[in-house]
Amino acid sequence: MPYAYITLATLRTALAARLQDPAFTFWLSTELDVYIREALRTWNAMAAWYRDRMVFNTTPSVPFYDIATVPNSLVPRTVTDLSLFQEIEYHLLEPPTPGTWTGSEQFNAADITQALQRRRDQFLLETGAVLLHESSVSGSLLTGRFDLDDTTIDVRRAAYLDANGNYTTLDRSDEYELSAFAPGWSANPDFPSYFSVMTTPPVRVQVAPLPNIAGVLDLVTINTGAALDPTVPTILGVPDDYAWVIKWGALADLLTKDGPPSDPFRANYCQQRWSEGIMLTRVAASALFAQLDGLDTHIESLRDLDTNVLNWQNIAPGPPLVIAMAGLNLLILEPVPDANPHSVTLDVIRNMPVPLVDADQIQVGREELDVILDYSEHLASFKMSGAEFQATQPAYQRMVQLAMQQNERWRAAAKAASDLHDRETRDFSQFRRRAHPEVVQIGSDMTGGI
Repeated sequence: MPYAYITLATLRTALAARLQDPAFTFWLSTELDVYIREALRTWNAMAAWYRDRMVFNTTPSVPFYDIATVPNSLVPRTVTDLSLFQEIEYHLLEPPTPGTWTGSEQFNAADITQALQRRRDQFLLETGAVLLHESSVSGSLLTGRFDLDDTTIDVRRAAYLDANGNYTTLDRSDEYELSAFAPGWSANPDFPSYFSVMTTPPVRVQVAPLPNIAGVLDLVTINTGAALDPTVPTILGVPDDYAWVIKWGALADLLTKDGPPSDPFRANYCQQRWSEGIMLTRVAASALFAQLDGLDTHIESLRDLDTNVLNWQNIAPGPPLVIAMAGLNLLILEPVPDANPHSVTLDVIRNMPVPLVDADQIQVGREELDVILDYSEHLASFKMSGAEFQATQPAYQRMVQLAMQQNERWRAAAKAASDLHDRETRDFSQFRRRAHPEVVQIGSDMTGGI
């Protein structure tokens, strides 16, 4: 059963007392609510705290599912640009507005909106947390080049769907390797086996050998998010419990502007929080365990599925037997579900339940409540800057330390903690995205949390 010992109203009063502002003069009550909600989401991201079970039904002939958008999802993406816009206004001692600007001349609405959009898209690039499945991407048989939408950041997986309805999973390669081990690939059409992005223009993919049969690409990609406009609240498109990372990144940009906005100390702090948040997201977990039609099953990575079940998309539809994950959101079923109803049950690290009205209960244990207050006080102190803000740094560190202890508890309770939590990050590391080795986890033997 959920916790039922302290409400938002009671916690807000306690936070105001800590700030020595019981009349809500310097901090509005709505402002303190914002900080409490961010503290709870940050705690959930660090401690992998709130686990719950969700169930959804399959759709015939659909193998790819975004678990943030399926019915009854516990991990929907709901945080909007307006919520971060107004929180930034609080942090900068400006009046909160519905996406417009009525504050000082140091900033304006466009500054904040652009900073949020830049950092949101950079977050998507650096973390690979949110993936998109795209089908029917067309191209030229003469050149083997396929044009992508200009919102595409990166291609994580590619398969060739030919005119006969057969899929071939393509291995990633480059033109040097192709010329060395498949000479003549660009002159002698054959069945495609590889793809490359090494020598093509942006948002274009090279397929090799040149296709000898018409077809389209079936892709898993990282894409930029929707254009932001706080006057018409737009969903950020990142996991709710990591939306605070975008806020700190945007603040880092805003506080490095020349002139009156310049604040090197707080800008450096914000950039550090951004970097920590990126690392935390890259080792996060979403789905921990699963059932298919009520039968327990382990979760694999998409790369493992592609490697161990060659061209699995060609297997005749039937009851799903395998679940794979890519990113924090993309779930894949093999074989492709048939027309019969099938259920998928997932034990997930769900979005942190955040209080919206005074009577809502705070969903942390009594042992965690003090660090939630600590961190809420730290967030509220940001707008004071200087020594007052710096004095609250230990409050943030206390929450980090307790989150690390909580993860030690998770590790102690699990016989094989890494096997339970690493499928999303395992797929990330198997598809190498940087020249240097990928850092795939913070803890020694568990991902998800700090």
